[in-house]
Amino acid sequence: WASEINLDLLSICSSTASHFEILKKAMERNIPYILCEKPITDKEDELNEIAELSKKSNSKIIVNHILRWEPGVDSIKEKLSQEKIQKVIVFYAKGFLHNGIHVVDLSLYLFGNPKKIIKRKEHIDGFGYLNFDFDLVYDSFEISFFALDEEKFSIFEYSIYTDLGKFVIDELTSKIKYFSIIKH
Repeated sequence: WASEINLDLLSICSSTASHFEILKKAMERNIPYILCEKPITDKEDELNEIAELSKKSNSKIIVNHILRWEPGVDSIKEKLSQEKIQKVIVFYAKGFLHNGIHVVDLSLYLFGNPKKIIKRKEHIDGFGYLNFDFDLVYDSFEISFFALDEEKFSIFEYSIYTDLGKFVIDELTSKIKYFSIIKH
């Protein structure tokens, strides 16, 4: 940590075990922006200390949840503000902490915080990844998450059903499609 170097941004792309000490030093230096790979830490006490330190620091910590920054996501968010959400169905694989957390962050970005979270199922897949099937419940709709076994399915599929059509986000947002409702 050469104190004479004036940094505007620090990107922490190291092992999870090293994040805590690096974050502490970066916040002490008040580096304006800190981009940190997920998870920030795997220890609750460290997370609480980081939260407290962030209140005293001018640093902005950004967790690298990449999906919200993908091209097309903001246009979906804008279009969704003009449509009534009916239901959202999400399929993911490779564990909750590896991929599931990304789809949760995408949901929070698109729809805000839910009123309630309902865990339906917890299971370990064939590769040892911890998975959850669960719902995020909002006032007028819910998002249902289904975890599939990475051994059988390597999938990311996010479908948003509205009163006017359906958005499908595939392959970690590299494919975004919209289907309009056809009136019969």
